[in-house]
Amino acid sequence: GTSCSRPPAASFRSYVALPPLCNAHVHVLDAAFPELGEGRNISELVSQPSGLKYRALRSAPERLLVRASAEALTLLRREGVLYAIAYAELGHFGASVVARAAGLAGVRVRLLVQPPEKRLEDVLAVARRFKGVGLDTALDLDEEGAVALGELARRWGLHVHAHVSETRELAERRDLERALAMGARGLVHGTYWGPLEAEEALSSGAWWVLCPRSNRLLVGAEPPLHVAYELWRRGLDRIALGTDNAAWVEPSVLAELSYAYLVGARRVGDPTDYARMLIWAATYSCVELGGWRARPLESGSPISEVVLLPLPGLAYTGSVHLTLVKRGAQARHALVLVRRGGDWRLHG
Repeated sequence: GTSCSRPPAASFRSYVALPPLCNAHVHVLDAAFPELGEGRNISELVSQPSGLKYRALRSAPERLLVRASAEALTLLRREGVLYAIAYAELGHFGASVVARAAGLAGVRVRLLVQPPEKRLEDVLAVARRFKGVGLDTALDLDEEGAVALGELARRWGLHVHAHVSETRELAERRDLERALAMGARGLVHGTYWGPLEAEEALSSGAWWVLCPRSNRLLVGAEPPLHVAYELWRRGLDRIALGTDNAAWVEPSVLAELSYAYLVGARRVGDPTDYARMLIWAATYSCVELGGWRARPLESGSPISEVVLLPLPGLAYTGSVHLTLVKRGAQARHALVLVRRGGDWRLHG
């Protein structure tokens, strides 16, 4: 890095300054198997424990999992993602692999460890040790088990996340109710929610984690992004953006922003405001969901990290927000300014 108290403005004329980007939901271990089983249905691919992904993970050498996970997280780091909320399959072993990969990539990770078995004792053991648990579905536990996990989550301040209403079948089984009973902090997908379910979820204090590219690929539908926007406008703003399974979807937050804008912009009244919501979901809101402190990027604020992202057409754009969400995926070499004492240090 290069230390500088005042970076020369001329050096950064083609860059937009952003708070750190954040990936609210990513499975990095399966980056070891790009395009594995492409075209199969979601149950065949990712259902725990018999899905194709889990069979591949159990037979993979540890060094392969570390290397592939580190590569996936490095891709995120290069586009300005400094924080990620990552599922770690395979229990304690998977948690160790993801933690090592995060250290190699220089990304701060909130580990959500997936218990190897869908048994209450396994879920509680993982939750106690790692303070973060990621469930395959909200129906992994029965009602009594969900309540027990919810009590532990409130007492210990645990991070509980679950895939919720990713498929129509799960939504029809009212998996949202089970997720709220277990005190889930992150409700991932909500692909088949209507306005009532979405409002109930956000009114509970949980975050709605959107993964539209994965939903389109694996179940053939996007979450109701226009509903998320309307709730955001009303102040129910616990909305975050994730990329999901690295085996089938490139773990790029900038690509996710672009896709979410393109499929949702025509269903909202103000596209620029919608772009602001997506940027919020990929920065401050996601960071807060992960339990980190999100600092405002304003003059005089005590910020310690700034991402500088080169944007095509920035010098003559009509809207920086729109250019960021529509064209940011073309910029993969973000710079990061980090304050150390009174100086800024530039890390590329």
